[in-house]
Amino acid sequence: MPESDPVRRLCAAVTAVPDQDPSSDENAADRRAASGGPSHERLVDVVRHACLAAGLDRSFLQEFGPPGDRAEPETLLLVLPAGANEARVVRDITHRLDDAATGAASSPAGAPRLVIAFDQGLTRLTGNGFEGTVVTAVHRMCTDARARTALTVHAGPGVAVVLSAALLDDLAPPGPGGRDLSAFAPLTVELPDRLIAAWLHAPGRRFEIPARPSEK
Repeated sequence: MPESDPVRRLCAAVTAVPDQDPSSDENAADRRAASGGPSHERLVDVVRHACLAAGLDRSFLQEFGPPGDRAEPETLLLVLPAGANEARVVRDITHRLDDAATGAASSPAGAPRLVIAFDQGLTRLTGNGFEGTVVTAVHRMCTDARARTALTVHAGPGVAVVLSAALLDDLAPPGPGGRDLSAFAPLTVELPDRLIAAWLHAPGRRFEIPARPSEK
């Protein structure tokens, strides 16, 4: 199919993090399957339900690479409709994923432990799905080692959120009084051709867009 014209969209990447990173344990995937831990199919189901609960049924869900590829964590790309209220979308999807994680704590399948990363930029639709620098960026942010570590050191289910610094500036522009970034940690993520700045919100505290002091 011919490529579409570039369109600026909000994109997100989501991955599930097991209790132990499979790259350091050859038997982790087998143990995860036996214990009913996070699976590719379950990750897709959780993300789809989160989009529906957030009123984002028109979002496009796409896989990064083949499921089961042990070289990379299984990751989903979420492309949001153009013109969406980005602050609402980021908050609502994150909250719905967090609800799914904490609500499944007593489930026999276990609770998902997720990383979601957001950025915005130009995308184009090709025969292979959505492509663009922003697609690469959210994938790299989502699979960043520090974001995954934030989950492995957190006792219990939860969602780690990574926002590009550029997106955070759009959602909560810096002002004379500054912003409350006490719940965030700075992050530098390596892309194939450059480094980008990002912010990491660790699990264990309900995610909110940073507020200016006067907005509290």
